[in-house]
Amino acid sequence: MAGHSKTYTLDYTASGDTVYTGCDKLEDNEDEMIAWINSLKKSYASSTAPSSPSPDEGQLWYKSDTNILKVYDGSNWHIVGIPVAATAPSSPQEGDLWWDSTNDVLKVYTGSAWKLVSTTVGSSALSSPQSGDLWWDSTNTVLKIYDGSAWRDYAHDGFRDGCRPEYKGDADIYIGTGSIEITNLIIEVSSKITVTWSDLDTGSEATSTWYYLYLDTSGSAHISATAPTSRYHGSHSTWRCVGSFYNNASGNIAKFYYHNDGWTQWDAVSFGNAVNAATPSDSWTEADCSSLVPSTATRADINYRVYKPSSGGVVAAVRKEGSSSTGNEILDISGQGTYDPGGQIRFPMELASQKFEYRYATAVTAYTYITCYGYEEDL
Repeated sequence: MAGHSKTYTLDYTASGDTVYTGCDKLEDNEDEMIAWINSLKKSYASSTAPSSPSPDEGQLWYKSDTNILKVYDGSNWHIVGIPVAATAPSSPQEGDLWWDSTNDVLKVYTGSAWKLVSTTVGSSALSSPQSGDLWWDSTNTVLKIYDGSAWRDYAHDGFRDGCRPEYKGDADIYIGTGSIEITNLIIEVSSKITVTWSDLDTGSEATSTWYYLYLDTSGSAHISATAPTSRYHGSHSTWRCVGSFYNNASGNIAKFYYHNDGWTQWDAVSFGNAVNAATPSDSWTEADCSSLVPSTATRADINYRVYKPSSGGVVAAVRKEGSSSTGNEILDISGQGTYDPGGQIRFPMELASQKFEYRYATAVTAYTYITCYGYEEDL
């Protein structure tokens, strides 16, 4: 009948906390009653999360012991807004934010730890830092990064000042002084490091082999036959390559020195040495530089000198290995007399081949040569 009503007395509890006890009058409509009961689940104040009945997606929970509002996404409770406190919120979920009022910094939860969202600026270091946190040291005006145990100077990727290999002897080598970025940490080398075969990472010394020198974040040096990938050792993520050297067929480190932004080999190799009017040809001859140029080389250094029996015309040409046409010459050696005193060029290498090609387009005489003597690396 119209106007008829029923009285319901509800005692809704969850996890031992009484949320609502009372009575209300509803019209004789069960849909309305169910909707009203469900609405009770939308707001919940307690120190523990609702568990019985199970929360619905979108349900709110006010965590009364920490005064934090959370929302349920269907599987986890997430903080609504950004809580401000001296201590981190308990039971955080990945992506939650927290304003650390002790250090006055904003942090985000990664799923395992609270990380800085921005860089801390101050004269003293952040307390309780996490690995990867950044701090601008305003006293020393330097950016620092926390490596998990200590604050280290931060550097941009690729930074390097010195730390270059130096020839020492047949069986040892130096890494010179300087500073270098390794995984965004500045590593200072204040005195030369002597590197020997005892620093070889695996196996034993091999002849006729290129080796690579690495520095790690502790400042220790390593030798490896493994060439770097993007400056780093493929099996050791904190080893940055600082250079290379060749162990020759006699088991001696080939002599070298650093000059003009590149490496010069003392024992250069000449190609195409002519003897008594070598026959001119349009065919290209391969010059293998694998004992002079490592796979990490970005450019090769070529030296040349030409003698010829008659004046005029193009004498010789050099190009990268595998070029497909005569239009790809890197160097045309030409002259109007019978002698070109020579010069030096530097050109991009085919890194996989460590080779170049040359040819003589006119007859040449003795003492003509094309020599590979050095290379350049981008490490």
